[in-house]
Amino acid sequence: MENEILVKVCSKCGIFNSERAEKCESCGTKLDEAIGQKEADELSREIEKRNKKISEDIAEAKTSGPAEKKIDLPVSPFRKVLGIIMAVVTVVMTLGAIILIFCPNPFEGTNMAYGELIIGGFLLSFLMAYLTVFCLFPGKVWSAELYFSSYLYSQNPIPSDLALNMQCVAFIFFTLMAIGFIVLEVWIMFKAFTGV
Repeated sequence: MENEILVKVCSKCGIFNSERAEKCESCGTKLDEAIGQKEADELSREIEKRNKKISEDIAEAKTSGPAEKKIDLPVSPFRKVLGIIMAVVTVVMTLGAIILIFCPNPFEGTNMAYGELIIGGFLLSFLMAYLTVFCLFPGKVWSAELYFSSYLYSQNPIPSDLALNMQCVAFIFFTLMAIGFIVLEVWIMFKAFTGV
């Protein structure tokens, strides 16, 4: 036992240091007493397991929250403005679809599917209404959606900032599509009432 090599194991990172070292060469933590190689190996493995568990817990905490808690997602000022624009577009498009029901069909005798156009307007209005609520109240909608699939998760996944920003890109796309549909509705109404 006289020739046994003594080392000091860092209690923070688990690195082996010289028995003469006062601080860890890797992280600078103050070192305890020197110990034998076998004891050092065992201690190092324990520290490594502990550090791995801490890293996993941190990673999990960043991406999920307890399943029983409601998720509160941030609503940026841009998202609020976009949500209000989407709400206005949804209302205008729905009113346009209702007015088209009572308009004379300007495409009588052509291949234009007038009824399908009106149904499409209502379906797009329904989708826009859902997206508007998702834009303005993302936490409530996300929590409600996860409620129906809670059996899939032990913890609720929380969308990242990138995912929330990509949602806004999708909202803008659908809003532009809805505005295009409103232009189409206005053109049809103009055609129906003027006969041009």
